[in-house]
Amino acid sequence: MGAAPDDVTSMSATGPASVAPMMFTTTHWSVVLEAQGESPAAQEALENLCRNYWRPIYGFVRRDGAKPEEAKDITQGFSR
Repeated sequence: MGAAPDDVTSMSATGPASVAPMMFTTTHWSVVLEAQGESPAAQEALENLCRNYWRPIYGFVRRDGAKPEEAKDITQGFSR
């Protein structure tokens, strides 16, 4: 069965091959598009995106050498 048109099925590993990689979830482009704007639906879509991508982005930043608190700050900056 094929993916819906607004889905990206490829996943991006964020860790070295010897460590179980953190994977990004499938991107639902309809949610990305919905997150634009100032409506309550846009706010809910943005919160959904932030919730789904926070952990893999944080993991990537940590593996890139940031300390835990710095990585949290950098990751939080993606949702602003």
